[in-house]
Amino acid sequence: MTSEAKPAKTTIGGGVYYRLTPIGLLLFGCALVVIPITELTRSQWARHPPVAYLAVVAFISIWLFYRICRMGVRFDDHGVTVRKIFRTYRFGWPEVSHFADGKVALANEVTGGRFWALKIVLRNGRAVTVGSTVRLSPSPKVLATIGQVAAHYQIPRQLTGDPSI
Repeated sequence: MTSEAKPAKTTIGGGVYYRLTPIGLLLFGCALVVIPITELTRSQWARHPPVAYLAVVAFISIWLFYRICRMGVRFDDHGVTVRKIFRTYRFGWPEVSHFADGKVALANEVTGGRFWALKIVLRNGRAVTVGSTVRLSPSPKVLATIGQVAAHYQIPRQLTGDPSI
C-alpha cells in the first residue's frame, strides 16, 4: 500500500507595500468623509448623532479592509483563484495555458515604472496579471513556489523574472 501526500493549497499573498497603498487610501477616504461632516455639523450632531451614517461608513471600511487583507493568488486542485480588491477571478486548470512574466507600470523614476508580476495566460488568449506578486524583481521564493505549482499541475511556465518583457 502506498501513501500519496496530497498537495496543500498554495497561496501567494501581497507584500506589505502592496497592501499599504489601499489601506492608506482607505484611511484617507474615511478621514475625508468623517472629519468635514463633524466640523460642519458639530451642533447638529450633539442633538442628533448620525448613527446610521457612521454605521454605513464603518461597514464599508471594514469590508474594504477585509478585501485588502484577502488579496492574493491561490493554487489548489480546482484551479487558480486571483483575489483583487473588488473582483475575484477563478480559473480551472483546463483553462490555464501557461504562467508568464508580466509587468506593472507604477510611477517610479528609478526603475522606469516597471515592476515584475506573475501573469496567468488563459487558453483563450486572455491574460490576468496577479497584483499580489508585484515586486521590483521576483523573489526566489515566489519563483520557486510558482515553479512547484507549475510542475505539479503540468502547466508550462515562461518565467525569466524580467519585467521588461
